[in-house]
Amino acid sequence: MRLDSATIEKTFFGHPGGPFLFWVMVASTVTGLVAPMGLFLGLRYVVQGRALDNRVVGWSMIGVTLGLNVVGAIAGYIIGPEDFHVMPGLTLLMVVPPLAGVLHFMFLARPAVLPSMPATA
Repeated sequence: MRLDSATIEKTFFGHPGGPFLFWVMVASTVTGLVAPMGLFLGLRYVVQGRALDNRVVGWSMIGVTLGLNVVGAIAGYIIGPEDFHVMPGLTLLMVVPPLAGVLHFMFLARPAVLPSMPATA
């Protein structure tokens, strides 16, 4: 929040690998919003028993998570300095658990059962 253009220019763009690190931080910050959404959906499932109803939200969460990791790993090898190369095991560790959670909420979790209304005469 305290990064103004002069600080960004001096800290990141003035050093080798700095622009890459800056854009990795920006992308990670944006995609980091998936985690609170997942925590909210998990808490909602525990409390109310409601699975993920909106498939667009689920596929978006999967796409964002996969996109950051795939693009980040490829960019780390192509344009990033050697210090930023990604270990495949670490990439799998950062991708598989969130994807498994989202897929669970989308396909395996039981949908909410609406209580039946008694018939009135």
